Amino acid sequence: MTTLPGNLEGATVLTKSSQQGGHTSVHNGLYKLAALDQYPELVQGISTRKAPDGSYWNLSARRGTPEYPPSPQTALANREQLARSLGINLSSMVGCQQIHGSTVAVVGKKDAGRGMYPHLPAMQGADGMVTATRGIYLLALSADCPPVFFYDPARHVVGIAHSGWKGTATRIASNVVEAMVDQFGSEAQDIRAVVGPGIGPCCYAVGENVIEATEAGFRGPWRASEPLLERRDG
Repeated sequence: MTTLPGNLEGATVLTKSSQQGGHTSVHNGLYKLAALDQYPELVQGISTRKAPDGSYWNLSARRGTPEYPPSPQTALANREQLARSLGINLSSMVGCQQIHGSTVAVVGKKDAGRGMYPHLPAMQGADGMVTATRGIYLLALSADCPPVFFYDPARHVVGIAHSGWKGTATRIASNVVEAMVDQFGSEAQDIRAVVGPGIGPCCYAVGENVIEATEAGFRGPWRASEPLLERRDG
């Protein structure tokens, strides 16, 4: 089960376990979020490590594996393949720097292509983005850290967050909702927030520093009867 701490200031949170099927397989090697399938106006998808032709589908120019080291040229080619799979142009996509923070950037038409090409830097200092500009598509890179997708169908505002533990503890998801409300007039209750795939409890344990930071970040807004974090022996 994937859960998102906090109340997102009234936004509706849809997790992997709250929607039957979670992620629906689609063509071209991409998965769609079933919770957002009801909005045909959205272009949304999640890639995997492997491209449709079986090759390694790394979109990052900075991170890789010993077998497939990071390469700006390979990352660019893979991003172009992703854009084709989504039926859009790479020049209309925007990425953010992803520094494990909680800053949210407001994206407009002038930002098209940022973070996609070596000569166009990503949205600096940001781990989240929001936009209401049609024809602009937001991209977050994720592996262990889950992405969080946001959509306001009433005002056609979209947002995305790279939600690592540091960003989660400093409430990046709430910051995205606040940016949608403040910048574009969204109503929190209209926003759909969907948690994407990330590392699971089978493979990930945290230390006291993470526990303390998370409890400090959500001590006020956490209103559920169950504990904020589950502690396990071993």
